[in-house]
Amino acid sequence: VLPDATLAGDIIVGFPGETDADFEATCDLVRTLPFKNNFIFKYSPRPGTVAIDRFPDDVPDEVKRERAETVMGIQQRISAEINEQKVGKSYKTLFDRKEGEYFIGRTEADSPEVDNEVLVEAANSYVRIGDFANVLVHLRVGRCGGELHARPRGRGPADRSARRAVAVSSRSIDSEQPS
Repeated sequence: VLPDATLAGDIIVGFPGETDADFEATCDLVRTLPFKNNFIFKYSPRPGTVAIDRFPDDVPDEVKRERAETVMGIQQRISAEINEQKVGKSYKTLFDRKEGEYFIGRTEADSPEVDNEVLVEAANSYVRIGDFANVLVHLRVGRCGGELHARPRGRGPADRSARRAVAVSSRSIDSEQPS
């Protein structure tokens, strides 16, 4: 139906009353649905949160931490598999900044600060900030997909400012952050 759709989600582990069976169901859900990434958080009381007044915080912090790490491990494997599937495919990329030796951009499916970035070596290419370029991914390296090396593709307007795209990298998600 939507072959190019990209899914991401938020998961809280250790919610009051969460049983081992509930947690296993969460793990099964993460394994079953191929989300590009999930933000994994440990439940913790926050002012104004209704659960504080309704449910005792009965899941020990150590169990919450272990569960968050387990779900993150599952998600990292899935993210790596999804990034591996990008090899051999082209992506329209918007370049938004230059850092050090690289022009940096994002594909249409990536959000700032949490998703893949496309890096183009500035020594070998010039990309105007705000321009699009089509890149062809040719190699995946590293944890969670870490880097996907790419080259420019085609001769259309979106490719005029890029000569050689070299990497797409994944940033890890901190499982300790509150939602």
